[in-house]
Amino acid sequence: MSHPTEPPAWILIPDAAYRPDPLPKRIRDMYALHGATEGHACKECKHLFNHGGHTHRYYKCDLQRITHGPATDWRTSWPACGKFQEKPE
Repeated sequence: MSHPTEPPAWILIPDAAYRPDPLPKRIRDMYALHGATEGHACKECKHLFNHGGHTHRYYKCDLQRITHGPATDWRTSWPACGKFQEKPE
C-alpha cells in the first residue's frame, strides 16, 4: 500500500507534514469548528489540564466533553486549535 505525498485534506492543519498516524477525530473536530493556531501546541493552552492522580497524567481539554476514560485524553503535542489561549504564568 502506497502513502500519498500530500496530507489528507481532512487534517485541516495549515502546512502540516504528512502523518502516517492521522490525528484522532476529537482534535480534527476542534480544527473543523475553530480552525488552528499556528505555532502553538495544546500544552501551552489554558484549556488543557491534568485530570490524573499522582502516578498518572491524563490530559483533558475543557472545551470538550470529559470522561474518565481514554477516549477524551488529549495529547500535549497536538497543534493548538483556534480557541487557543495562552496559559497564565
